[in-house]
Amino acid sequence: MILKPVSPGDTYRTFDQQRVLFESRYVPDGPCGGCRDCDGYQRRCKKCNEAGRPVATAACPGTSNHGWGLAVDVGTESDGRSGTDDLDAATLGWLEANAQRFGFAWELESEP
Repeated sequence: MILKPVSPGDTYRTFDQQRVLFESRYVPDGPCGGCRDCDGYQRRCKKCNEAGRPVATAACPGTSNHGWGLAVDVGTESDGRSGTDDLDAATLGWLEANAQRFGFAWELESEP
């Protein structure tokens, strides 16, 4: 099993990268709920994807654990191709059981 970041933006993000990500997912009076009140922004709510469901969550600019160098989103590479696959139950279980051993923490309930 090979763990790797899902994309370059899933490791460290600058404030500007987080701002762009946030603004791409939340708009004033967004139709899909999941609203946030962030400093420097009027109330913003999630955009909907093509299926009419809320897009993925993004932290308010300046508050992301990625911006503090404390988070990385990973997937697995199992077929030798460049992309990643979602983590399966066995891999998630192993990560939870061994996180502390490698200096990782599992503190975000919003994202496994």
